[in-house]
Amino acid sequence: MDEKRISGEYGDINIADNVILDIATVALSKVEDIYVDDRKNIKKLKKNISVQHDVEGEEERLVINVKVNVRYGRSLIDVAKDIQKTLKEEVQNLTGIEVNEVNVKVEDIIFEEPQNIENLDKEIQENLGEIVEQSNNETEENDNSEVDDK
Repeated sequence: MDEKRISGEYGDINIADNVILDIATVALSKVEDIYVDDRKNIKKLKKNISVQHDVEGEEERLVINVKVNVRYGRSLIDVAKDIQKTLKEEVQNLTGIEVNEVNVKVEDIIFEEPQNIENLDKEIQENLGEIVEQSNNETEENDNSEVDDK
């Protein structure tokens, strides 16, 4: 397991990649417009995140890669930027480690039903009830006007 070492005046601090991965996973679960079957199922989210250390010259860089599904109708760019900002800030704030990049891959767009069936059924029943009531009122008005005409 890779880890990130931070040297300080009192000694070294080692933070394992799985800790960074856990922080990134919790941060990702806070992003509204990504699609997850169950937002509380952290294991599913965790499978879509990886942490890597790149070395450029003498400098080590921390890179987080994320794969997500986005709800249809949301701006893919805005959602991706929100993910980048949220993950970078959360990992940096909790670990003190600079995150150099957060790469986001949008793998799929999820088309959701506008409402669940149960709510839709209730709405249809209410609308039908209103239509029937309105129709009955119109019929009564017509019947009353026919009686008045006689």
